[in-house]
Amino acid sequence: VYNLGVTGSFNTAGVVDKGTGYVESAWVKTTGTTALATKPNAVFGNPTDDKGYQVVNSYFWDGNNDLYNTTTTDNVTTSGGIRGKAKAMPEKAFYNGELAYNLNNFYLYKRYCDKKVSEGQGYEYYYYKKEDTGLSELQTGYYGKNEDLCSSGYIDNTSHGVQYVEDRYEDGDFRYASGSITLAENERCYIDEQDNNRKYWFPIWPDDYIFFGQALNYGYVEGLSHQNVPTAINRFDGRLDETSNSNRVYRAPAYYGSKSMSSAYFNKNAVFAQSKNGDAATIAYKGMTAIDFSGSNGDVAGGYDKGYKNTTFFPPLLDDDGLTGFKNINLTRNLLVYTPASGTTMTTTSKYLTEYVYDDMESTEGYRSVERKDDSYIHGHWIQQDGSGFVATRDQMLVDLNDFNAPMAYDFTSDKRMFYQRYPEDNEFVDLSMGWQGISIPFTAEMVTTNEKGEITHFYDGSETSKNDTGSKIGHEYWLRQYRDISGVSGDEAIRTARFTYPTKSDGDVMQKTTQYNAAVTNKFLWNYYYDGSHGQVDYHNDAYPGIYYSKAREYTDYPMLTAATPYLLGLPGKRYYEFDLSGKFEATTTALPYPNKLGKQTITFVSQKNTSIGVSDDELTDVTFNGYSFKPSYTTQTIAANANAYTLSATGASYDKVSTTLPTTVQPFRPYFAVEGNLAKEYKFETRSIRFTNDGIGDLNPDDDMGNGDTNGLEIYAKGRKIYTVSHLKENANIRIVNASGATLTTYVLEPGKKVITPITASGTYIVNKKKLYIK
Repeated sequence: VYNLGVTGSFNTAGVVDKGTGYVESAWVKTTGTTALATKPNAVFGNPTDDKGYQVVNSYFWDGNNDLYNTTTTDNVTTSGGIRGKAKAMPEKAFYNGELAYNLNNFYLYKRYCDKKVSEGQGYEYYYYKKEDTGLSELQTGYYGKNEDLCSSGYIDNTSHGVQYVEDRYEDGDFRYASGSITLAENERCYIDEQDNNRKYWFPIWPDDYIFFGQALNYGYVEGLSHQNVPTAINRFDGRLDETSNSNRVYRAPAYYGSKSMSSAYFNKNAVFAQSKNGDAATIAYKGMTAIDFSGSNGDVAGGYDKGYKNTTFFPPLLDDDGLTGFKNINLTRNLLVYTPASGTTMTTTSKYLTEYVYDDMESTEGYRSVERKDDSYIHGHWIQQDGSGFVATRDQMLVDLNDFNAPMAYDFTSDKRMFYQRYPEDNEFVDLSMGWQGISIPFTAEMVTTNEKGEITHFYDGSETSKNDTGSKIGHEYWLRQYRDISGVSGDEAIRTARFTYPTKSDGDVMQKTTQYNAAVTNKFLWNYYYDGSHGQVDYHNDAYPGIYYSKAREYTDYPMLTAATPYLLGLPGKRYYEFDLSGKFEATTTALPYPNKLGKQTITFVSQKNTSIGVSDDELTDVTFNGYSFKPSYTTQTIAANANAYTLSATGASYDKVSTTLPTTVQPFRPYFAVEGNLAKEYKFETRSIRFTNDGIGDLNPDDDMGNGDTNGLEIYAKGRKIYTVSHLKENANIRIVNASGATLTTYVLEPGKKVITPITASGTYIVNKKKLYIK
């Protein structure tokens, strides 16, 4: 029995119960059940021959445990020796093309032997090759001895054994399959003029070696309906159908969130989807992050030398003679598609995988603002083979919340780059110790910018300090903090404190944002919009703005860039920080009339340098660990098991809290998280339910930089250096009380509407002002 698919409801062997026969390239799928103590084997119930294999390249559905035990192999041994094994396959292998491809072992075995077996090493046979102009002259091939993989490899001591494909055409059943004697001579006929014009018939490669096909569009596109199981290959006039009705299945190396090579299956008009018609129960290619149509990651070059008993069935994986279409239905929009340097596959995928042109997005007025783009336009990123490596010849927009994993490194050409946009949630803007985010991305950011306010820079260890003896930093518009240490349990017994500080020039990549390197910050938006012109640089209280700092280009030496594969805390200023606000909630009602228009929430864009390099993701993602607590960067969706010793950012952005004890927790791409790994020191073995962060090892992380601390219910309370500021925007008097950490009252006073009071503080420590906690250094 060759090339048979059996489905239905039965509770005995799917092909034959017992005997001395032979089964090759069969599949079985049954919904039947049985109460038998010994579960019947799926394909061949009781093979009784005493030599050779009786089951070759056959498969069964592993979803019916009442019929057979999926933890053991079907048809193993009897007294006569091994009879061959049928392999259990999951549901998705039946409908995603894997099984249909594997069943064509006559094609695959010949493909392998063409590379590995030469004259004198195996059995000789003859065939035609399909060529553009017709058929080739008769070709000579050689089969090796591998009876466990294909009947073409069965060679006994006296003859070549059974050659199913060649014998089938020589026997002639193909000529009389319709039940009538054909009058026209078939194109496979060979007339031997040296032997009285005797006629022979030989198969055509690859047409006559492929028996199974499957239409793979998962119900999303027009054309052939998706075929749920392997079926007969579509033919036209006795040959493979190469029209839009073709259901031939191809294969290529594919990757699923790691650099570990796996596979994917497709028709020439390639369609990839997570599942069939969105059915969550029929998973097809969920989690696929890259596909390699070049086969150059060691697949093609060393594929035939890996051996056909490798974990991959008949390597090399790549089997693609040119795509006619390509479509990513609902996989990650950061799908990486590696192609050869030329050919149909390269052209087809490059036409589909369109990108935005970065230079068309960046403003020209010196702000370097970048407009927000619709990321649904992106379906993946095309990467082209270039010698021994890969290059991206287009800009690439990394899509937030979509998985990214590069199994092979690649470079951008000299004028192209990668960029990433994040549109924060309303709670992802800093209000002192709350509203922090996490970030880790696969490239080093030369610039961070917004869609209206332009380029923004972060505070760092070498930032310029203000001139008013407060010790505060000036001249930057957001915070970036790196994990430095973590303390043992103290105070609240289940709370740990992780110390985060500004990046330094020794932490990673740095750049010279100076005129000399043509990289000075030219953004004057704050000056132009809030301070200059009709606003007269004066606010409602007749206080001069410090905005002159933003009226000219600014230079920063040894500026630490946001570095690839590094986990950070990201602080974007909210309404509390006046004109620095990125949340879209601040209105400049305290300035002189006319008020500037209120700005909307800003899209934050991270931009690489031109000609940047993207590394192998698995190799570059390195945890930052202190005392067993690892801050873990990630580019893909992470599912953390319930009650795992892991911590994810809280909804308030104020701490990393232990994951749920009952349900799995999902961490979105490009968001780092904490996990406990390895052996912990004694003082760290207590149960931890929350990790808070600080910048000084004492209290909560407090962005005390030189940004205004904004309005809270009309009463503004904040600290700068060793001074406490209270400002009233109320219509009535407010009673103010300042208390130190020991509970002693430092001062009380009445704050009148529209007034500001500044209270000098002589001692560092914690102070409470009308129930608001402040930290004075």
